Amino acid sequence: MGFVAGAKSGDGRCYHHGGCVCWVCEQPSMLPFRQLVFGLAVGILVDAFIVRMALVPAVMAVLGKHAWWLPRWLDTILPHVSIEGEEE
Repeated sequence: MGFVAGAKSGDGRCYHHGGCVCWVCEQPSMLPFRQLVFGLAVGILVDAFIVRMALVPAVMAVLGKHAWWLPRWLDTILPHVSIEGEEE
């Protein structure tokens, strides 16, 4: 935490970014901001756990090889990169 010698607790100054967010969310006049922060947190959790850990792998498993389909015109434009060296 970001404590500073001689500072009074609750004086409204923030010395650590995480503390600023927590302090702002505790203020009664910041209800819309608190609701926005809660909505963003829920959205991030849903995206991280449900979409990226469940839905995307399931859709890719169902699609199989078709999930990696690339249009022929785009394949000619993109460079062919080999991570493990030259292809034989």
